Amino acid sequence: MIRTIINVARSEGLRSVAARALERVWPIRFRSNSPLVNVLTTSARPSLGGGVAVQLLARLAEEQRLRDVSLMRTERNAKKLIVEGAFDDLAWLPDDAEVVFVVHDFTLPRHFVSRAKAIVFPSAFLRDAYGGGGYVIEPGVIESDQRAKGESIAFVGSVKPDKGGALIPEIIRAAEAGYHVFGGGDFDLLRAIRGAAIHGYYRAATLPRLLARHHIGLAILPSIVPESFSLTLSECWSAGVPVIAFDHGAIAERIRAHGGGFLVPLEAGAAGIADAVREWRTSVPMMHFQDIRKKFDDAGILLYAYNYSFRDNFTDQEIARGFEMAKALGVGIITASGTLSVVDRVDKEASKNKIKVGFHGHSDVKHPNEFSTPETFEKAMAGHSRYINVNLDIGHFFADGFDPVDFINKHHDRTVKIHVKDRKKNDGENMPFGEGDTPIRAVLQLLEKKKYKIPANIEYEYKGNDTVSEVKKCFEYCKQALA
Repeated sequence: MIRTIINVARSEGLRSVAARALERVWPIRFRSNSPLVNVLTTSARPSLGGGVAVQLLARLAEEQRLRDVSLMRTERNAKKLIVEGAFDDLAWLPDDAEVVFVVHDFTLPRHFVSRAKAIVFPSAFLRDAYGGGGYVIEPGVIESDQRAKGESIAFVGSVKPDKGGALIPEIIRAAEAGYHVFGGGDFDLLRAIRGAAIHGYYRAATLPRLLARHHIGLAILPSIVPESFSLTLSECWSAGVPVIAFDHGAIAERIRAHGGGFLVPLEAGAAGIADAVREWRTSVPMMHFQDIRKKFDDAGILLYAYNYSFRDNFTDQEIARGFEMAKALGVGIITASGTLSVVDRVDKEASKNKIKVGFHGHSDVKHPNEFSTPETFEKAMAGHSRYINVNLDIGHFFADGFDPVDFINKHHDRTVKIHVKDRKKNDGENMPFGEGDTPIRAVLQLLEKKKYKIPANIEYEYKGNDTVSEVKKCFEYCKQALA
């Protein structure tokens, strides 16, 4: 048990450990004298019974409005039974009982099919797999009033081999974006994921709220085996989030019937899903960004620039789309992490749209194609139009051994924004403001003295406590530097 807790903490985080521990059965009043007995052959605890338990409890919550509800693990005396779950052991089933089986997988033995009063399947796919008889009734879910909007992308559901967990790193590399992972699973697969925020296990019926909180605009369900229904798909749709999935099983059946997603041939693999991500990225209506601008305006917040990171694997259409988004947001500047080799294509669109692009650097001097040294920024600016500019991260720049004061003095007219953080020298750690070696005071005083109109944005990256209180400390430090 202790080893399992440690593995979950390492791969999913401490919040996931807490969520698993707090999982509970929803409050349903069960009666022992109900004329119709529901039998759940798996755990009624959602963390153990999975989607079957969640769907059953959602149904019983509605059923109890009409009549008393009875739920058992096994029942030898009842004459009318609804049996739901996995069917690995049905030896307890009374021979003379009328039985309705609610099937979610392939475990119902064939000889029980013929004796059933009725069989209910969640999808035509599963019904057809059993031979075509029975009823198709899509399970219900607890409806959510949460609606998610944003540009971030989430992998949702269990991270396991059969769920396509091994494809996640390849998808992230092929179509870079802001990724999140919701769901527990295989420890090794989770720890192999780079470039995504790992949130781990989530409690039943909480996915729509999580998608809304983290501004998820697209979900990926990369299961490589056919699903019989997919509660996760239902919860994504409940939050208004479209889904990318492989073209097989009940997920494909449901997307074809209702829309709300993109289907990829299974043989296309991770590359096919990455192409679908690009298709989604270039299909979000501009009204979405105009609505975002209105929210900023209504809140009295200045929207100065839009971050859209151009990578080598972007198509020309994806690059052009970034400038369309910036225009819809009403900004004249895009900040971007990118590479030197993508600047030519970006410059064409920047000049065409008359929008400046400030390339952001990192402490990655080992790769000459990445923005990091003064020479990389100067090379990009020298060979292109004045729409190619710099978004200087003074923490990264100084940690690599370079002088941000000198660089700003030389290139203030091509610096559209500064990221302020405090790092130790020699590629050291991020520190609370004033505890690192970055010359924050000197940079801010330079901007004030020379009257350079360059916004300086606090970038909170060190390990602190409450985010709001830590950013306030950073702000106070900057104010004192200019006092």
